[in-house]
Amino acid sequence: MTVTLEFLGTGGAHSEDLGSSSAKICLPNHQSMLIDFGADTFFSVRARKLQFDVIFITHAHLAHVGGLERLFFNIAFKEQRSIKLFIPVGLVTRLHQIFGTAGSQVAEGGMNFWDCFQLIPVSDAFYFGGYRFNVFPVRHHFPGEAFGLALPGYFVYTGDTRPIPEQLVAHAGRGELIFHDATTTATPLTHHWTISRESMLCIMFLID
Repeated sequence: MTVTLEFLGTGGAHSEDLGSSSAKICLPNHQSMLIDFGADTFFSVRARKLQFDVIFITHAHLAHVGGLERLFFNIAFKEQRSIKLFIPVGLVTRLHQIFGTAGSQVAEGGMNFWDCFQLIPVSDAFYFGGYRFNVFPVRHHFPGEAFGLALPGYFVYTGDTRPIPEQLVAHAGRGELIFHDATTTATPLTHHWTISRESMLCIMFLID
């Protein structure tokens, strides 16, 4: 059995050729999770006919959540289902300000943004597909603004952050693969994944 992590896009807000930051985790039971849903992630998912069950959001910058509005309208008018959103509790208010109060309502059917999503606030951990995922804060602008995701024994995914050695010690001490997007500059807005859009990375984790 395997757990896979595949990058759908690796770019920052200005890196159109690399696509919006997003990754897909597939579990052995065939359930899948997206990490972030950037501005063009919806079109990448549709073009590749990818299926997913839930979305985890690392932080509320539009390069990482901008595609949620397009997904909302697609659910409202086509799919007629809800998708689980695992959101660090400190980000809920900000996401509601972005999507829940301004323009993300439709007159046809009288639907609001949250009608199409099942909001699941998370703090330090949550369960999905029988696995326990750990959530931890990273350094990206202001405290409490961005979070990383770890699956113990498999991987640690930090999103946008400055160096966080104390978090890596806490969450990457069991041989986990570390996907660490970090910069030492004062404004960590750029991405440094060393892969191209034409060769998206798919990592296989063997389960004994």
